[in-house]
Amino acid sequence: MLLPSIRSLIVSTSKLTCPRLFVQEFLSPTAAEWNQNRGRKRNFKTGYSKEVKRLKRIAREEKEQKRKENKQRFLDNMTKGSGKKEIVKRITLRYEAENEVNLPDVPLTDVYFRDQVKTQFEPLRKALETYRMLVLNPIISNRKNALLKLRCELNMTAEKTGKFVSSSQELVLVPHPFSFSERRILMAFIKDKILAEKAKEAGAELILGPDSIRKILKGQIKLDDYDFCLAYSDMASTILPLRG
Repeated sequence: MLLPSIRSLIVSTSKLTCPRLFVQEFLSPTAAEWNQNRGRKRNFKTGYSKEVKRLKRIAREEKEQKRKENKQRFLDNMTKGSGKKEIVKRITLRYEAENEVNLPDVPLTDVYFRDQVKTQFEPLRKALETYRMLVLNPIISNRKNALLKLRCELNMTAEKTGKFVSSSQELVLVPHPFSFSERRILMAFIKDKILAEKAKEAGAELILGPDSIRKILKGQIKLDDYDFCLAYSDMASTILPLRG
């Protein structure tokens, strides 16, 4: 706001040199523009004090401890109804003999609770026979298409601490056929003609011998047209150029 003396001075001088319209527009502007220039922000990332860091660490540890307790409670009580006892208990995945020291060795009856008797070990053949008797028997379960769930534990400890178990790789024959609707194209590398005929009868689309390796390397035979490629052990050294 202009002072009265300055306002009267501007009016008096404008009457002498400028028209009246200019004086009114100068004293009452219709538009204005503001520009704000801000400097660099300082102390934008202020470090926490030791007390604040300690409180944050304590809160983080309490949250992690609470998460672990909730997870353990969920595993211990998988199904727990209102006012009912626990009907499902957590089963330890790994066998621990020290937890079964005070339990009886052999159950007295055919039906028993697992946590009241030591873990029973049976040969694989006998275990499968028992499984077939209980599950496949039409009088008991009558589940002909039931799946068998197998969990294996490998003891990798050797006689000496610094001695390692030698690596081994073998194939397990599963004679049970699995039904699937998708047609899969197979290629087989076989030297023996008799085995080649058997593979052809089994459903192999193409049978190749040692002489066909060069054709594959030159691109005359494309491996992308086949879903699986099989080979006998006697062809292991012959198909090495196809590796990668």
